[in-house]
Amino acid sequence: MLQQASYGADFSQMGDFHLIHWKLIDPTQQQAWNIEHAEWADWDRQVRLIFTRAGQVWACRPEHYPQEAISLLDLNARRPDPKDSPEWANQWPAPE
Repeated sequence: MLQQASYGADFSQMGDFHLIHWKLIDPTQQQAWNIEHAEWADWDRQVRLIFTRAGQVWACRPEHYPQEAISLLDLNARRPDPKDSPEWANQWPAPE
């Protein structure tokens, strides 16, 4: 089972201001593991735990978390290609 808990907001940081905590719970074993520093988590079609942390996408079988978590994708080197705004977007529309 995957549990998400929202416990506040931090407007002093850039990006998402929601403070969210993720936890992996095994009710049959009565154990729980914090998914440390995860920004998002869910299950994929292969029933793997997928989560994001610090610009990377991670995956593992829930029964092998955290020892066998592997990084699937590191997005840290990617940067958006800046573009100028179109002319129509540079002004507020006139009131009707």
